Amino acid sequence: MIFKPIIPIYALIILGALVIGLTVFCIINRNHRKMSNFIRLGISILLILAMLRPMVPFKAKNEEARTNIVLYFVVDNTGSMAVKDEGGIAREDALKQDMQDIINSFEAPRVAIFAQDAVTYRMMPATSDVKTALSLAENLHAKATLSSEGTDLKKLFTEASNYMNNYLESDKDAEFIVFLMSDGEDAINGSTEYNIEDGSFEKATYGAVIGYGSAKGGQVPNIIEDYSGGIITYRKNKDIPYILGKDGQEVVSSMNEGYLKSVAKSYNFTYTKAGDIKSLVETAKGKVGNKLVFEEVVDSTTAFELYWIFMLFTCVLLLIEFARDFNGILAEREAKK
Repeated sequence: MIFKPIIPIYALIILGALVIGLTVFCIINRNHRKMSNFIRLGISILLILAMLRPMVPFKAKNEEARTNIVLYFVVDNTGSMAVKDEGGIAREDALKQDMQDIINSFEAPRVAIFAQDAVTYRMMPATSDVKTALSLAENLHAKATLSSEGTDLKKLFTEASNYMNNYLESDKDAEFIVFLMSDGEDAINGSTEYNIEDGSFEKATYGAVIGYGSAKGGQVPNIIEDYSGGIITYRKNKDIPYILGKDGQEVVSSMNEGYLKSVAKSYNFTYTKAGDIKSLVETAKGKVGNKLVFEEVVDSTTAFELYWIFMLFTCVLLLIEFARDFNGILAEREAKK
């Protein structure tokens, strides 16, 4: 049995000691040793027990529906993704929208996110918590530009594929649908052709490379960290709004579509541009079939509440007390007649 008091335990002890102490004192005194005081003592004890909120914990088993599908987003979230191209829409905003649209297109999927900004890391392990996935997608933003060492797509794709392959070792029924999302700028490798080295997505059921940006490109915002209000936010530097090159000119970032197409070719993935995801989703659904899987979930936090039992007995004692008073009133009226 566990207790979750509805008021602080120290206050409950003081209150209980006062009420029960006074009632016991009245009972000890012969002149006040009446049935009503015994009833009050019972009511006091029951109320204290109810306010302790006792409960008996037990494990409940429930079935939770999920699919065998894992939507795996491998996201380039480096500084160039904050660039606004001709349409005035930042690449990262287009990426967020695509992620949300893809997630909402599937029934009860698992979602995993691997990202690269200042570092390469697993942002979200494969989980059926779709609400959290959508929230993370909504709040994606490029980190402080100066904290980034530059985009390294080979490192991002290699580490992301290693995570997927390790996951499939423990869950062989999972079917990964992989989305590699980037503008194709690879500051570290700087090549125009992508060659698979360590990582491999060959165990993925389906994959696609989605390109962001344009050939014309745009200036790279100088993103800085803002700690005002105790919360870290990222905004454009007002004094130097755009990154400057060694020549003092604003750096322009353009989409490297050729590189992205070579990535898609290397992994045997489909290539498409941002916003054009409808056909990708339909193709992916046709590959996996969206099978529902039911898994047993043990909820160890479930508990049977007992406070209502004590309250029920309290009400019974109160009714007895009221009945006694009512009978006393009737007796007094009969005596006056």
